[in-house]
Amino acid sequence: MPNLPSTVAFTEADRIALVQKVDEIYTALNFMVTLTNEERKSIKQISDKHYGFMTKLIDHATQHPEFRPMHMDMDKLSHYYDLVLKLNTIRSRVEQLEIQLSDTIALMGSEADAEARKYYKMVHVAAKDGVAGAQPIYDDLRSRFPVGNRTNNEAPKP
Repeated sequence: MPNLPSTVAFTEADRIALVQKVDEIYTALNFMVTLTNEERKSIKQISDKHYGFMTKLIDHATQHPEFRPMHMDMDKLSHYYDLVLKLNTIRSRVEQLEIQLSDTIALMGSEADAEARKYYKMVHVAAKDGVAGAQPIYDDLRSRFPVGNRTNNEAPKP
């Protein structure tokens, strides 16, 4: 498992700047659409295996226009396919970013949780031992402890 650096410099200003960059991407790709699940299922989506076929088809259709159907829009085909290729390079970078971002959040969250449990456990022990002020803190934290199917009367395990 990768080790996180003990300190990471990422300020609120950094976060705002990155959100603005994402907004710039949305602005640059202002032609993007959102499909419903039904629409996604109803359209023919081309896979990576299709790209070789499409490239060769465009080559043949360009070199041998006599075989093109009258209603075929060659400019539309070429234009959309060119966009697909360009957008796919962006998508693959964004997918990798999403994976790394999710993994980093998961690992940092796990580390933060481990540290939080140390405090929670100490407050729990202090409350059991009757240390002044510990019980209200423990009760407050216990009521918020994110555990699956637990009733309010069950105490989480620190």
